[in-house]
Amino acid sequence: MYILGDIGNSETKVFLVSSKYKIMKSVNFSSKNINNFVLKTKFKYLIKDFKQIQKILFCSVVPKSFNLIRKYLSKKTKKKCYEIKDLKLRSLIRINVNYKQVGSDRLANAISLINNKDNFIILDFGTATTFDVIIKDSYKGGVIAPGIKISLNTSVTGGIILLISTALWYFFMTRHNLLAK
Repeated sequence: MYILGDIGNSETKVFLVSSKYKIMKSVNFSSKNINNFVLKTKFKYLIKDFKQIQKILFCSVVPKSFNLIRKYLSKKTKKKCYEIKDLKLRSLIRINVNYKQVGSDRLANAISLINNKDNFIILDFGTATTFDVIIKDSYKGGVIAPGIKISLNTSVTGGIILLISTALWYFFMTRHNLLAK
């Protein structure tokens, strides 16, 4: 069995996956207040016998939370807990931006779509809204804008934020000649 997880700015999602790649169980919890008590409680529900775990992989945009989870799971399973950027991703996708500046979530989204013949624009509506461009087998980059909740909570500036986000996206698209003529 495998433990797979996604640590976002707001929420952490962890999945127990069978060796046949079926999700057996999942838990969600806030990324803000992760501690050993929370981890013990959540993982007690997720898995009874940690010896069954073969591999552990997380996608994380919150290094502090990942480090807490990594230490907890490494101790329990005696296995190394990987973060997606620890892997040799360049064997899967060409990355045409500064690797250190791209979030694991954005790379995971890109890898999930590449097929070496089609182009994609990925919209991800999380705590932040991200727009990313995939051209065949290459991640070209993208734009990060405030998330929907943040924009709505600031109704006075929401329109301005939307305008700025749209302008950034338009700039990115024209810079890479991605707009239809």
